[in-house]
Amino acid sequence: MADYILVDTVDKARDTIHALQSRQQLSVDCEGVSLGRTGELCLLQIAIPQRVYLFDIFVLREKVFDIGLREILERESCVKLFYDCREDCSALKHQYNVEVKGIEDIQLLALLNMKLSGKRWQFVSGLQKCMSYHLGDCGFSGAEKARVHTALDNDKGLWRQRPISQDLLRYAAKDVMYLPNLKDKILSRISVAPRSSVLDTIRYASKRYADFMINNEGPEDSPYIGTARLPERIIPNMVRRGGVISYTPFEDTSVKCRSCFWYTGTTRSDGQCNRCYDLYVEKLRAAR
Repeated sequence: MADYILVDTVDKARDTIHALQSRQQLSVDCEGVSLGRTGELCLLQIAIPQRVYLFDIFVLREKVFDIGLREILERESCVKLFYDCREDCSALKHQYNVEVKGIEDIQLLALLNMKLSGKRWQFVSGLQKCMSYHLGDCGFSGAEKARVHTALDNDKGLWRQRPISQDLLRYAAKDVMYLPNLKDKILSRISVAPRSSVLDTIRYASKRYADFMINNEGPEDSPYIGTARLPERIIPNMVRRGGVISYTPFEDTSVKCRSCFWYTGTTRSDGQCNRCYDLYVEKLRAAR
């Protein structure tokens, strides 16, 4: 396992940020209490090869972003690997006014691989399942994660407790350290389009994935909470034009779904997009 370093003082943060300035790719994840627009961001993990930096946001607060971390996260030329960036980016934007740029969401890359392979692709999977499928046994223990999840279920405020336990620090580090390997493995399985076209598509889709939650001013009971469905109009189609494969951007629309508050170009009479309507029907059937 890569080394992990807790960054919990301003001096440590300055040194770490300086070390990250020249990096062209970082792996990023966040932990917190009810993480998202209205929750509390407590820990931000940034990984480079053989090392994971764990920024203690609960302790450092705005200071760590003001001394350079915001600039790194907002730099378009530096790739940020996430696995499901939605709530992380929403928390960073609404709590610390950080607009993450250069996102490549590996959850979406896995779905694009399935889509281009002609498989069912509208259902997202968790990191553990995706890791097991593409990388096999790499020391990413499902049992270890389950133990931490049980502890978090029993104490919703665990990420606020200081000092942070070593179990939580290891858990946080493992959530982010394997993302580059996962990215490379999935890309190696996509042969129908050049790597550059695939990554352009993923960057476009990842921004929409982040915006889906950042711009969502809907109720707390979003239809996507507790489901594995991908929202509409996130991953675009890839087409061949003049021998070059590229993605087709979605047409702009001002029409929002009344359930997920996403710009879906809704045409249903009840105001819902088709995906939200399907979720509504599924929940009704499950309740019978």
